[in-house]
This record gives sequence, structure tokens and C-alpha cells, in this order.
Amino acid sequence: MRVRSIFMTGCGAPLVALSACGGSGGAVNSTPALPPAPTPAPAPAPAPAPTPTPSGFDTAEYRRSNAAVQAQALVAYQAGASGAGVVAGVIDSGVAASNPEFAGRISPLSADLAGSRGIEDQGGHGTAVSDVLLGARDDNGIHGVAPGATLLVLRTDTPGSCTGAGGGRLHA
Repeated sequence: MRVRSIFMTGCGAPLVALSACGGSGGAVNSTPALPPAPTPAPAPAPAPAPTPTPSGFDTAEYRRSNAAVQAQALVAYQAGASGAGVVAGVIDSGVAASNPEFAGRISPLSADLAGSRGIEDQGGHGTAVSDVLLGARDDNGIHGVAPGATLLVLRTDTPGSCTGAGGGRLHA
């Protein structure tokens, strides 16, 4: 019984308070009717589907890039891979540092490990290998498998071996 009287007291007080809000004479003030909800704006038309076109990567330059084609790099490019953020090392006869294929992407850590001649390629082999790996995507010639990568050149040819027709030998 005690629980019931607490319940009645607890629930009855708000009812008394509500009935006192009616104003004079016990009349109940009604709340004005809400204006009708505005008609929602029509949904925007969906964007047109892109017209199927060849991939932005499937270019004449890509098709001339045998290494990229053989590696089926097109699938990786379409997924967003480019080599950006990757440092790729080429251990060879150096690189033609002024070649625009590598502009701004030669690591300052590059070095001549077999002498003190710098990283400049005398015979062209290291430059060719670097181009296949990460030549720029510039609609000129070929581009590398990872055209956005940074090149770490480690020159290891025997000093003087790339100046003649004999080609370079790599240190073992």
C-alpha cells in the first residue's frame, strides 16, 4: 500500500500542475495549429555516368613501355598506384642526371660506390634501366613501371669501364 501512495503522490502532482495552467475559469488554451510542412525540394538529378573511355593511363606512351605492359601495370595504375612515395634504387652505371625523365626525382642519397666520379652515367646503361623502372609519364618515348617513384642512383661500374665501346662491368 505504501508503494501505491508514493506512486499516486508522485504522479498526481504533475496532473494538478497541468490543470492549473488553463488560465481563468478552467478553460484550456489550445496551441495554434502548425503551418503545413513545406514541400521538399526535388532530389537533384544523379550525375550522368561517365562515358566509357580508355583509361587515362592507356596511352600511346604506355603501349610503347614494354616493361609496364608486360608487368600489366595498367591494372595497378587504375587502382591509384604510381610509385609515388616509393624510393627505387638502381645499382648500375649511374644516370644521366639532367634527363627530364627523372627531373626532381633523384634522391640526394645517390652516390658513386666505386669511386668519386659522381652519379653521371657514361655509357647509358644505368639511365636506360632507370627509365624502364621509373621514367616520367610525359607523353614522350616510354614511361617506367613506377613513374612517380624517387630514384636512388648507386653507381657501381668499374671506373673508366664505360667510356669506351666495351660497356661497363659491375662490381661483384
